[in-house]
Amino acid sequence: RSGTGRIALVGYTNAGKSTLFNALTKARSYAADQLFATLDPTVRALYLPLPDGERGRPATLSDTVGFIRDLPHKLVEAFEATLQEAVDADLLLHVIDAASPTRDEQIAEVERVLAEIGAGDIAQVQVFNKTDLLPTSRQPREMVDEVEREGGRRTPRVFVSAADGSGLAALRHLME
Repeated sequence: RSGTGRIALVGYTNAGKSTLFNALTKARSYAADQLFATLDPTVRALYLPLPDGERGRPATLSDTVGFIRDLPHKLVEAFEATLQEAVDADLLLHVIDAASPTRDEQIAEVERVLAEIGAGDIAQVQVFNKTDLLPTSRQPREMVDEVEREGGRRTPRVFVSAADGSGLAALRHLME
């Protein structure tokens, strides 16, 4: 009702959601290479840029728990508060570890969980993070493009490195 957009970071565990959260909001949230480094949702305000570079619309960005394959139902219940951030969002930033050898399986698992919790139809941007870890031969040709998802939906995707900041301007533009 306030006109503030709600954006939630979702993704497989260790995809770099908290590092991206910190880079976008200038926060200092705990970020570590471990399972469930984020247990409770963390929410910060940010302003999305206008096309002329001026400070634009306000939004909130939520950092959520990382998903894992075969998460026991009892743990899904325990993480209800953080998963609710995804269900209530206007936009999901699906953070993907671009350098992971199991990237495609991780994407499928996150999509499955999002559908299961009722967030499967929320607008989404796929954020391929950790591009700084990719060898030159696997670097993306374009920093922003689209992918066709299940059901024929076109979804924008952007390639970033939350660690070195590359691609973050393009991500902010997509978020607006």
